[in-house]
Amino acid sequence: MPSSIRCGKSCAQKRSADLARHILIYARNRLQWRTWLETHRLEDLTIRREMAVDQLTMANKAAVERIGMILESDFLAAEEVANSRLVEPFQDSVPTPQENAHFLFTSRMARIAAPVKLFIAWLDTLVSKAP
Repeated sequence: MPSSIRCGKSCAQKRSADLARHILIYARNRLQWRTWLETHRLEDLTIRREMAVDQLTMANKAAVERIGMILESDFLAAEEVANSRLVEPFQDSVPTPQENAHFLFTSRMARIAAPVKLFIAWLDTLVSKAP
């Protein structure tokens, strides 16, 4: 799923490199700024201030309140964007890659059951055909 940088209203910036002047907000165990910067060839950008929060809702709230910039999937930020509480800040939009991750958890005992094996094989087939 594509991800984009968002911030509260009236935070327009000229270039992605302007990120260095802002607090970069993220929810723990979600999209990480350093990885995003490397993917977009901005790995030399010095992150001066970060804010890590435990929940996505707290990260979104901080961005809406103009505390800093949030990196979040377009899907999870859709409501705030639709209501103009979050906006894309940069004129030089940086393309975002598709970021998909799926995890299947099961007990060791369930893993050997025939229906579970069939389900895993079916999922593997779907994933291998995905663009």
